[in-house]
Amino acid sequence: MAKVNIISAFVLLFIAGYVMWVTRSYPPQKMTLGPAFFPKLVSGFLAAFSLGILLMAFLKGGKEENPSTPRRALIMALVCLGIYIFALPWIGFLFSTPPFLIASGFFLADDPRKCWKAMAISAVPITGGLYYLFVVLLKVPLP
Repeated sequence: MAKVNIISAFVLLFIAGYVMWVTRSYPPQKMTLGPAFFPKLVSGFLAAFSLGILLMAFLKGGKEENPSTPRRALIMALVCLGIYIFALPWIGFLFSTPPFLIASGFFLADDPRKCWKAMAISAVPITGGLYYLFVVLLKVPLP
């Protein structure tokens, strides 16, 4: 497992570095945060967490056991993501994001029967918060 963690950490570090490099060409903004703020923030967190994975992999060595992976849940969440990416330009951000959040949460939850209400209730404020962040604060148009 340590080998998989090391390879994954280096791949994620490469992706974070690439995003940082690409965002250098974004136009600077003086009054607001600008279009490069959010990608830089996310890639910074990605780099930090990747370094944490790398550090843990080197400290633990080969002592880690293989946990069972929930393959069906992961595949279904990826299918939801694919449908969301396809539907986003057609029906827009506000109408495609809540169903995506609910569906992906349904497949990733341990017992969706216990938390479906919380998923349904939280999907609308999360969508509203993302809309406010991107459209109002960052002035990035959404589909």
